Amino acid sequence: MKKYPTYFIVVLSLSLFHMGTTLAASKEGMPNIEEGQPIISSTTRAVTYQLEEVVHPGSHNIEEQNQLMFDIYKERVESNREDLETLYLLGLCYENGRGTHLNPAEAVKHYKELAKKGHQDAKFTLAMHYYVGGGCKKNVSVTLSLLTSLSKKDNHTMAKWFLDKNFNFRKYEVLNEEVFKAFQVAAEQNNTWAQVFLGELYCKEQGVDSSYEKEREAYELAANQGNVIAQSNIGYLCSMGHGVEKDYEKALEWYYKAANQGYAQAQSNIGYFYGMGYGVEQDYEKALEWYHKAADQGNALAQYNIGYFYGKGYGVEQDYEKALEWYHKAADQGNALAQYNIGYFYGKGYGVEKD
Repeated sequence: MKKYPTYFIVVLSLSLFHMGTTLAASKEGMPNIEEGQPIISSTTRAVTYQLEEVVHPGSHNIEEQNQLMFDIYKERVESNREDLETLYLLGLCYENGRGTHLNPAEAVKHYKELAKKGHQDAKFTLAMHYYVGGGCKKNVSVTLSLLTSLSKKDNHTMAKWFLDKNFNFRKYEVLNEEVFKAFQVAAEQNNTWAQVFLGELYCKEQGVDSSYEKEREAYELAANQGNVIAQSNIGYLCSMGHGVEKDYEKALEWYYKAANQGYAQAQSNIGYFYGMGYGVEQDYEKALEWYHKAADQGNALAQYNIGYFYGKGYGVEQDYEKALEWYHKAADQGNALAQYNIGYFYGKGYGVEKD
């Protein structure tokens, strides 16, 4: 039997914002922060603070507070669907599991209704959901449409930044101070996607002082509210020992949180951990199971790794033709390693006529 090349498995990668057009994000529309407006409008904040006074006079029971606020939001929306700010807050409750069970699909329904009515926060949030595939089927075309509309019609700073960073392949040499402050304001007001963006901005290439600790802290704020991107990114930081002690088991915990919500990048990374035996006993069949979950959503890294496993006979019977099928899936999405291995297979005549 001909010797199969010992090409390495694609390394796991930091989610979304480090993955170019393979990223995923969520949430949309926010007030025009270029005009210095807070991400949550003053009206929304007033409603929130008023409800808090009613909900917990002298009480600090967060779960009880969230439950009561959710009930009040739901009652208000049922009596008036035109109360857009409360409708948006209700969507956030479903998205973050505040006062109710985590329900991204229900959150998306609310965001769609709001987006049709021109609510900027909902538009941006919906764009991110379509980008990640959270609560809806992943559809980057819809993401582009929503963000382009926000950028051109509403001069939306975060939409423009996201488009430039992830779709126009422009790298920010120096981060605009106004943009950075806008993210900080939004993050402080508990906007989970702003918290994720802020974590990304603490990376070296973003033009701010690099700090893994600050990056992790920003991600944790969003991750603890169920944000899949933040959860996956914390897993990456734990696996690399960035800002925390290197801990594969802890990394897996965070990956599972995101993967169980259907986030393909985290699913692929869990597959990688099982394949390498990081934090778990090495198990090729389990690795393939997780790779397939991600590959079925179009994740190119998972598709490449499935091809690799078939080529090596890891967890399955060695099958060069099957390997080529999966390499082609990944190669069609621009995966360079898959493209290289297809060439190698043709050169050696593995699974195809030598050519």
